[in-house]
Amino acid sequence: MALFTFKIRHLYTEMKDIFCLRYNRVVNGYRRVKFNSIEIGVSGVPVGERVEIRISIDEARRTGEMKVWYRMKVVGKKEVEVEDLGMSTFEV
Repeated sequence: MALFTFKIRHLYTEMKDIFCLRYNRVVNGYRRVKFNSIEIGVSGVPVGERVEIRISIDEARRTGEMKVWYRMKVVGKKEVEVEDLGMSTFEV
């Protein structure tokens, strides 16, 4: 009898990198990306390139961890309060 196992692919570091909210943004001239009113600095990404923001929510602590991904690497990270994300409770 075969048992199924779930393995995280090597490019993801945690389960919350897979099960998260995802948004695309473009890096501005100051090497930053903006989501609503939150700015995150990114390193090693050319100006004008598209990056992916992945937001995972910790309901117990009411915080959200924002990771900026570029070419399968995390290039920026920030933890914010859920209220600061400016999202409806339906999305969170």
